[in-house]
Amino acid sequence: MKKNTIAFISAAMAAVMALSTGGVYMNAYAAKTASEKSTAAESSNAEKEENEKTAALEKALTLVKTRITIPDKYQKFSYSESTFQGISSYNFKWEYDSGTGSGYNMPSISVTVTGDVITSYQRYDPDFEYFTNDPSFSSITDKALISAAENTVKILDPDLKDHIRVKSDFRPDLRSSTVQISLVRVENGIDVPDNSGYVTIDKKTGELRGFSLTWWEDAAFADTSGIISDTQMQKGFKENVQLIPYYAIETVEEDGTSKAYIRYRPDNNKPLDAFTGKPSSMEEDYKKAMDTENYSLSDTYGTSAAYGAYYDEDVELEEECMDEGGASGSTKRVAFTEEEKLALLKSGDYLSKAGLVEKLLKDKYLGLNDKYVLSSAEFRIDSSSPSGYSWDMNFTVNSSNVFKQMNVCADAASGSIISFYKYSSEQPKKAVDVKAVNKAADEALKYYLPDIADEFKPDENNTAKSENTTYKETERYLTYDRYHEGIVVTNNSVYISVNSDNEIMSFNYSYDRDVEFDSPDIISTDAAYASLFGQRKFGLAYDGFTALDGTPFTYLHYSMDNFTLDAKTGKIIESTKTDSSDICPYTDISGNWSEKYIRELYRYNIRLSADGTEFKPDEIITEGEFAALLDKIYYSDICYRVYGGYYYDDSSENTEGSRLLTKAASAKLFVMARGADDYASLKGIYKTPFKDIKSGRDDIGYIAIAYALGGAKADKNGNFNPESKVTRGYAMYLIYSIIANSTSSAK
Repeated sequence: MKKNTIAFISAAMAAVMALSTGGVYMNAYAAKTASEKSTAAESSNAEKEENEKTAALEKALTLVKTRITIPDKYQKFSYSESTFQGISSYNFKWEYDSGTGSGYNMPSISVTVTGDVITSYQRYDPDFEYFTNDPSFSSITDKALISAAENTVKILDPDLKDHIRVKSDFRPDLRSSTVQISLVRVENGIDVPDNSGYVTIDKKTGELRGFSLTWWEDAAFADTSGIISDTQMQKGFKENVQLIPYYAIETVEEDGTSKAYIRYRPDNNKPLDAFTGKPSSMEEDYKKAMDTENYSLSDTYGTSAAYGAYYDEDVELEEECMDEGGASGSTKRVAFTEEEKLALLKSGDYLSKAGLVEKLLKDKYLGLNDKYVLSSAEFRIDSSSPSGYSWDMNFTVNSSNVFKQMNVCADAASGSIISFYKYSSEQPKKAVDVKAVNKAADEALKYYLPDIADEFKPDENNTAKSENTTYKETERYLTYDRYHEGIVVTNNSVYISVNSDNEIMSFNYSYDRDVEFDSPDIISTDAAYASLFGQRKFGLAYDGFTALDGTPFTYLHYSMDNFTLDAKTGKIIESTKTDSSDICPYTDISGNWSEKYIRELYRYNIRLSADGTEFKPDEIITEGEFAALLDKIYYSDICYRVYGGYYYDDSSENTEGSRLLTKAASAKLFVMARGADDYASLKGIYKTPFKDIKSGRDDIGYIAIAYALGGAKADKNGNFNPESKVTRGYAMYLIYSIIANSTSSAK
């Protein structure tokens, strides 16, 4: 019985061991099989992803090759892929070694495909002169240039051709070898300004040199049938955009005095919804759409790298003692030599360096003490200072425990503070008490500007709740604006910052003294609105943005270009609006023999000063005015070289520049502008075709060279008439002839 029991137990144990061992082998086998399947699946997914990437690349490259002919000599090929806000782009580049350049300087054709759209094309040739020394007109008509731009769109993006308008109001450049023509997307007959670009055309051959386009793919644009009328829009504008009166200070050039005129301006330029007349929801929608909590990593994979890096170029700026927001941007400051500084200081009218430091040590808010070291001090002219002179001083504390800096700008005569800025590595940790910092700033304003403090009122944002809730506000920046007769005065403000320890960290102000203020009797805001609507119509355009995942959001907006109204008459006096009617606005040239030349040169930004819309083509031009024209074309500084000044569009104060121009003088100025003075002064080698120009004339060289270059013309009798006066219209004809001659020679 005992043996059987033992045998049974032994048999059972053996069975269990056998079963257990078999189970181990079976589990290992199952695990191995599962692992192999997982690896196979991953391999399959990777292969699938690779195939998809290859297919996408092939699709983009095929799109380019079917629309753009890449010459066979461009054998070297490279590409890169980038992603921005969920949209992938392929950047293709073809190059060849022409023997004229190497590496990055080889001739190339670069094309970018974004989605199914070609968004850029650039052809680079190291031998191509993009800018020339000799000004020239386009060898191709405007009509042909526009046609070339339209054909570019049709070839590169044929599916978009009916949704892109080629703008005809382009302005060519005399020195550029190309013409850039703007493009804008059009949906339902309305522009989409954020979807725009340009075509660059060789102005001599009509060949495509470049193309660029921004395009929202898969964007939907609301139908325009439900938009409100102009009358309803005017009502919406009045309800949501306030016209605010303000004083604008202008300097009267004759005597240097300042006068403040009253204007009306809008308190905001936010677009209004074209269907409701109420403020658009675009800004709020943008904030929500760009909130990264609404996305996962997979939604925006690669986006951060696509943004690229932003950097500032190393630009050396003149250091000014006025802090940001002050008057330093418009203040002229001059540095003195050491001898000049000593002479001024010895006059006894200005504080010495030590004298000013002594006063600053007593200042209530600076906190200057013996731990600070004066690291620099400069005495200089300063028109923002009451006395016209200021001291600019920098102080530093640099110890093992703390680093502090302080910049102080003070009036050199009285020592009154113009501005100061403090920094300390010891930063407060608690949040600001809004009420307390405002009280501290109010007291500082009265302390530093006791005689004018009552003219300033605090900005409403001084007491506003902080919009940013992601960080603790430890310093608040407060603004006080100047008012006169209850109307704000622009560019006259006080800026004060206070930290959470209620310490004044910065102070600066701008204040125009000795200003004559215009009387505050102005038209009502209702009258101002009526006047505005009578002069300006609302613009209608699609606006929008793309979210981080590439989703486009679009809106239909009414908007009004920025404007300024004369508050006494309601007339628009300043505006950012431009349109084709601004091109050559002269009303007195129609039918004049010189009209063609005046209009064509105006397009190239070559124009004379005019009295309003009158060109006065038959009035005599001055030497200075003609020289100014030549300077615009050749950058020759002829005005400076001949008349001691740069531009003399109005040269009445210059005896030589205000002389009436003769044909002989025009020839001489032209040759000088071309830098051919030395050649023109050679004797005994020149002849001219003009009957009335004798070989012994001192200026025959100038006249002969001017003739050869298109700058001297004979009358119907073959005479030059060197002493006859040149009219404004004839001057434009001469300039046109000179450039046309250069254009013809360049062909």
